Amino acid sequence: MLEVDTETLLFPRLKAGITSGECMNFKRVLAISNKEFIQIRRDPRSLGLALVIPVLLLLIFGYGLSLDIDRVQTVVWNQDASSRLSRDFLLN
Repeated sequence: MLEVDTETLLFPRLKAGITSGECMNFKRVLAISNKEFIQIRRDPRSLGLALVIPVLLLLIFGYGLSLDIDRVQTVVWNQDASSRLSRDFLLN
């Protein structure tokens, strides 16, 4: 039987001796955010698309998609000999 070390699978950084402070470098975050701001300055439409498309999808799926069940044709096969009681049940 193959033995699997679950700690290594779930927490590989802890097993390697990397603490949580070393996982996220502030200089790296600043460099990536600076790169993204430069990209937005070059192409401002990308910021517009990044903001408009999710709002549009929310509106389309919020108003256009309905999970209500309406106008479903149903057939009932009444095999009861005393049809009055079952017919009253089906009509009400």
